[in-house]
Amino acid sequence: PPGEFDKRMKRHIDDGGKVHTIVIVDDLVGTGKSLIANLEEFMQKYENDIPEAVAIRVISLFATAEGQKRVLQGLQKFGHSNIDFRPCE
Repeated sequence: PPGEFDKRMKRHIDDGGKVHTIVIVDDLVGTGKSLIANLEEFMQKYENDIPEAVAIRVISLFATAEGQKRVLQGLQKFGHSNIDFRPCE
């Protein structure tokens, strides 16, 4: 469950696991506003727990041109330099 992300990641690392990439999937990006709002909440909550070397990939199954542009612009305000957005279609 999303609400247990920090506990599960910490347990994984404590058990000797390595985290290379965090993948966040959204089904549809229309305007991009809700995805950016959710990413802001996620990053505010977990940014200090995610090492800079860990890639964060945000993927959507579908995205409008407007939504894609807004998400790409919104990602720039996060302090994590290894974050990217990839729409599938």
